[in-house]
Amino acid sequence: MVVLKTPPRVCVELIEVCGRRGIDKALIWSSGFSELGADGHAPEAELAEAARRTGVTLLGPNTNENAFEPLYQEGPGGCIGLVSQSGHNGRPLAQGARLGARFSRWFTTGNEADLDLADIIEFYPHDTRTSVVAAFAEGFRSGEKLRRAFAAAKQADMPFVILKMGATQGGAQAAVSHTGHLAGSDAVVQGLFDQYGVTRVGDLDELLETANLFSKLAPGVGDRMGLYTISGGSAALMSEVASGFELPIPNLSAATQAFLHQHIPAYLSVANPIDSGATWLMRASAADRRAVLDAVAADPAIDLLVVGITGALGDLTDRMADDVIAFAAETGFPVVVTWNSLKDDEPGYARLRDSGLPLFRSFRNRFRALDAYRTYQQRRAEPVPRPLRPQGAPLADADDIGGRLRTHGVVFPESRLVTGVEAARSAAATLRFPIVVKLESDDIPHKSDGGFVKLGVASADEAAAAAKDMLTRAAALPGPPHLAGVLLQEQAPAGVELLVGLQRDPVIGSALVIGLGGVHAELFGDVAVRPLPVSASEVEDMLARLKVGKMLEGWRGQPRANIEALVQLALGVAALGEETGEPLLEPDLNPVIVTAEAAIAVDLLCRLAAG
Repeated sequence: MVVLKTPPRVCVELIEVCGRRGIDKALIWSSGFSELGADGHAPEAELAEAARRTGVTLLGPNTNENAFEPLYQEGPGGCIGLVSQSGHNGRPLAQGARLGARFSRWFTTGNEADLDLADIIEFYPHDTRTSVVAAFAEGFRSGEKLRRAFAAAKQADMPFVILKMGATQGGAQAAVSHTGHLAGSDAVVQGLFDQYGVTRVGDLDELLETANLFSKLAPGVGDRMGLYTISGGSAALMSEVASGFELPIPNLSAATQAFLHQHIPAYLSVANPIDSGATWLMRASAADRRAVLDAVAADPAIDLLVVGITGALGDLTDRMADDVIAFAAETGFPVVVTWNSLKDDEPGYARLRDSGLPLFRSFRNRFRALDAYRTYQQRRAEPVPRPLRPQGAPLADADDIGGRLRTHGVVFPESRLVTGVEAARSAAATLRFPIVVKLESDDIPHKSDGGFVKLGVASADEAAAAAKDMLTRAAALPGPPHLAGVLLQEQAPAGVELLVGLQRDPVIGSALVIGLGGVHAELFGDVAVRPLPVSASEVEDMLARLKVGKMLEGWRGQPRANIEALVQLALGVAALGEETGEPLLEPDLNPVIVTAEAAIAVDLLCRLAAG
């Protein structure tokens, strides 16, 4: 391997030399490439081309100069494998040793002219030093490589925690369709994370502390917590923050509480949280303090002990730290600790840091991490998603979509498309009343806003009048809009209105989108997204995540909707997307009306996909 820190043009020349001399790896610290913008694109493209031509594998350019810094240290607990596209933002994570975090390796990928974030992620499951992966990501280059990397981590049962910044351009460009507007590319990326059980966090401290928890808390620990502290105020705050994440804080049994009050004064609460009281803790013997911890751990309602050490106070907090360190070491019972004080020069803090126990600096980050741990445990047994297998021709014509959706089992109401008033009268007579009359024009996507949809039409004459009114008003609009005609459609019965559609991300690919439908879709933004392919269980999970999902189960005495039919409709839409690979058109069914008997797609809108 060579390490280069030379001007960009010299880097290209040296890669050529490496190829001639049989050196097949290069780590490039040099800057002056695409991070400069347009001026740096050409030299970076030349560098990548030289590497491809000579068979030299590149890491960089513009990587952090961290490659030879000592990082790995022996100690209790597992190690975090760190990868960051930003070198500087990786450094505060690697400095997490002050919180007791241990690291196996740290890669900074820089501009990713060759190796990228996904390559490093895929490596870590094969690294015997690493037990959890932590990543700082600004963007992704290849959806296929990313899926392969996530699959490798999932197959190895290796937790993956990521701080992913920003959203791609797809969401900003998708304002016409409900589906596109509500499901920008970041939603597609989040859907991919959900599919593979990836934990997403929002800041550097969360990334460090969540990954540290995963590296130190053994798999399979339950989420029922015994909260233990020395302050009534701390107990109340811990309980409140934990409840915000819906983490269970079960009451201890009457027998356990009675035993605790043999040691802890009766005026202190021991139901859960357990307030030991500072005075008691300073006066009690080590045996009595240990008996309290043993009793909490022995209660059948408790899976783990969660300890809050708030203000650092010399012997008091040092003693509490030593109690839980010894208890965890001797019993193996899972313990998670928060040291809330910025005063971290106490001996107790140093011993906690070196103990191998998961250590946090705030209640919120701790309970957020425990919530993420619980979610990961729930999804560990889910199978690795199968690869996407396009089988047909891409969607190039909107007229083709309705028929192809029908072949995949999507149900539409009986309808007629006409171009004149008298044709509307004749066509209406062939349908069952009441019917809906609506103008068909790709230039008017939100027809109801302009009064181009009329419900409850009860006769052929009324249908003709509605068609005449819409055609007249449309002809007077600026443009004027291109008209396909007037659609007459049998009116679906009342039910829960949803949208179901496809959205395409330029990197991840096509995704299924399900959300609240009708005219309020954009107002509430109640939407779930999963990249293709999806399974029936994934569709059910998407519905469970929606607020409108409660209405499907039967809300305030309403009958339960036919969720099974809705799942099959969504799978039909997904099958169309998978069949066509990367569609040029994004179909958007809105509304899909779900009743106790069926799921019916009432309207179909298509738009050109971004990218």
